[in-house]
Formats: sequence, C-alpha cells, structure tokens
Amino acid sequence: MILLLGPTGSGKSTLLKTLSVCIEGKQEQSSESEFKELPSTIPTVGTNLSSIALSKKNVVEIREVGGSLGPIWHSYYSEATRIMYVIDASNDYQISSASIQLMEVLRHNEAIPVLVILNKCDVPTKTSLIELKYLLRLEKLIESAQQTVSTVELSCKERNGITDVFKWLRTS
Repeated sequence: MILLLGPTGSGKSTLLKTLSVCIEGKQEQSSESEFKELPSTIPTVGTNLSSIALSKKNVVEIREVGGSLGPIWHSYYSEATRIMYVIDASNDYQISSASIQLMEVLRHNEAIPVLVILNKCDVPTKTSLIELKYLLRLEKLIESAQQTVSTVELSCKERNGITDVFKWLRTS
C-alpha cells in the first residue's frame, strides 16, 4: 500500500485522477483523450483508496489521506510500503507547514521510500522552484533522511512529470 500525503489543496486527488487516466504510464495515448481540463475535486475528508494499473499484471493500491488529517497520518504508516508526499509549489503560504509535515513523515518512516512531488509547477508564482527547494530545505532533508527520498516536479494539467511518477511507482 502506498500512502499519498500532503497539505490540503496540494493536488493529491487530482494526481490520483491523472494517474488513473494515464493507464500504464502511456500519457501520450490516453490522457489527452480522457480529459482536456483538470477534473474538479473537493478537499478529501478522510481517505480515498484507488487502484492504479502500472501494467496488465501490476496494480498498486494508493491510499490518499486528507491534508486535514495531518495530525493522525502516523496511524496509517504501519500499512504503508511507500509514501508519496505532495507539495503545492504555487502556494507560497503553505511552504513552511509543508516542510514541517514532511520532516514529521520522514522522522516516523525510516525504512519506507518517499517520493516528494512538487506539484502545480505550471502555475506562475513569485517563488521559483530553486527558491522553493531552498525554503523546503529539500537538499538537507534528503541528505539527512534514513530512507530513500526522491523528488519529482509535476504538472497534472500539462502532464509533465507523470512519467517520472510512474517510474518511481514501478521501481521503488
């Protein structure tokens, strides 16, 4: 089971919908025909469980846990084999809290691989991705983490980075 965590509004539900549309990671063939606009979502209250087909024989279960449940994310860690942590790269006001939550996730899951997803990279903001990574202290977090931490820059709208997410899902 893969846990999908991140602050409220970071794009976890949209990521799940995008992954399910881009079946088998063939985004060029399926995503354009499935939806032109991003699907509408509402903040997840509780959890969502989704099955994502990586191939005909390889299906992964992803449990999205709402950002509002941050204080009890730890109760889901025991069933997790991997964690995807989504950060809204366009939300300057959420950077510090996202960083603190990420540190907590890394502190509690020393053996579980983590994928940090910098989402909404297509949205113009006053903070560049380089500044965002610095503010999140990503380099230091990755250096000091006990587990394997990977990062992906993602735009669900433009499908940039989806292939990298699929690669991580297959190899981790």
